[in-house]
Amino acid sequence: MLFLLVVGAFTLLGLQTDGLRMAMLFVGTLLTLIFAPMLAGVLGKFINLPEHPLWWELGAGKIWAFVILMTAVLSASQPLHRKLQHHIKHTLESNRLAEWDRANSIAGITLGGILGVLYLMLLAGIITPLGYAATQLRPSATAAAKEPLGYRLAARLHRDFRTLGLDKSARLFDPASDRFYDAADITGLLYHNLRDQNLRDFRARLLAYPPLIEATHTAHLLHLLHPSSTNTFLMGIYNQTNATHLLHHAHVRGALADELLRKKLSQVDTRDLYEYLRTGKSSLSDPEMLHTQNRPVLLGGWELDVPATQKQFEAIYPKMDDREKKKVREYLEAIAPTLMLSFSETYFYLDGRYFSNRSLGVKPPSHRASAAGLAADGLLPRVPASPSVLAQLSVRTLLAGPWQATGDVFYTKFSWPHAQPPMSCEVELQEFSNRLRVTLKDFNQEAYIFRRTGSVE
Repeated sequence: MLFLLVVGAFTLLGLQTDGLRMAMLFVGTLLTLIFAPMLAGVLGKFINLPEHPLWWELGAGKIWAFVILMTAVLSASQPLHRKLQHHIKHTLESNRLAEWDRANSIAGITLGGILGVLYLMLLAGIITPLGYAATQLRPSATAAAKEPLGYRLAARLHRDFRTLGLDKSARLFDPASDRFYDAADITGLLYHNLRDQNLRDFRARLLAYPPLIEATHTAHLLHLLHPSSTNTFLMGIYNQTNATHLLHHAHVRGALADELLRKKLSQVDTRDLYEYLRTGKSSLSDPEMLHTQNRPVLLGGWELDVPATQKQFEAIYPKMDDREKKKVREYLEAIAPTLMLSFSETYFYLDGRYFSNRSLGVKPPSHRASAAGLAADGLLPRVPASPSVLAQLSVRTLLAGPWQATGDVFYTKFSWPHAQPPMSCEVELQEFSNRLRVTLKDFNQEAYIFRRTGSVE
């Protein structure tokens, strides 16, 4: 239907005008296609383009540049056409003029059909990125009915283009970049998986992907990924709200407009990120590749390994009784589901509900010390809060700061400047077999074992 409408309209236009005018339109279209991308970059300084930053990713600047240049071409072709017509009319003899009129008429119809096909491909190229994104972010049937008509129509036309095999030809005239399509794939994957039982795994993968770590700890993305029933963005995904509603979320708009964040994201290999989110494995950031490239092996995300950490505490405090062991295990199990330690090239981030700003080891009451046979300065662990209290805390970035490497050992400092009194602790980090030993040197050498996100148990 769209083919008949577009090609038919241009064929009729060629029939009503002439070959000379259609030739000018054809040449002008080709020149405009060449120069429109060059003009798109400076266009925003002179006219008001669509407000939402996503329209730039869809190629709105190139589209507006094409419209402006074509308007200029059409305006300039009018006087040129009149001059040429006048010159031909007064130069050719009568019999030659009749032949010219017939040829001009046939050329008009022919070029009209060719231009119709060309503009059909141009229209398909404009529709394709929007239709592709709308297809990837297809919501529930109820939410889809509330999508703007343009989005639904673009998705339908994109599916029709694929059925007819026009999608590959349309890409020649597509104003969007390859990264846009990668981003649409990633967004679609997250849209359909950041819910239910997949929410924790996919959120952890996002926070653990080395090139994304600093980006995901910027204000807007922290708000968008905050696991809470009050997070309207994640609740919208959970309820399969339509993409239009999600794209107008304040923090989505803020993230798209944040130049620093966009710069960080532009350095991400989108194909590798997609594969990592889909499979949990990155060809660019897996441990073997990090070793090969002489990059720090701790890059990425690490999750608390409760059994291994429990063994560390039992080794440090061998006089614990069964009740104290149970308390420590329950404490570790309470903080583990949301606790993640991640490392970028220069900074670490510890996210979760809680991490103690003091050593768990304390001097026990005298009767307990006697029963355990402790020395005068002996310590036993005491958990700082019950699991029920910890479960009520919100997930946030608990600690952050720079880290340094000395050979195969890494060092940093955990600081709690707002604690009363302010606390800090020197920390030593050692990687072994996809595990990370985090030793709190000022907290009685207590050690926590973290497992690389996505590694086999």
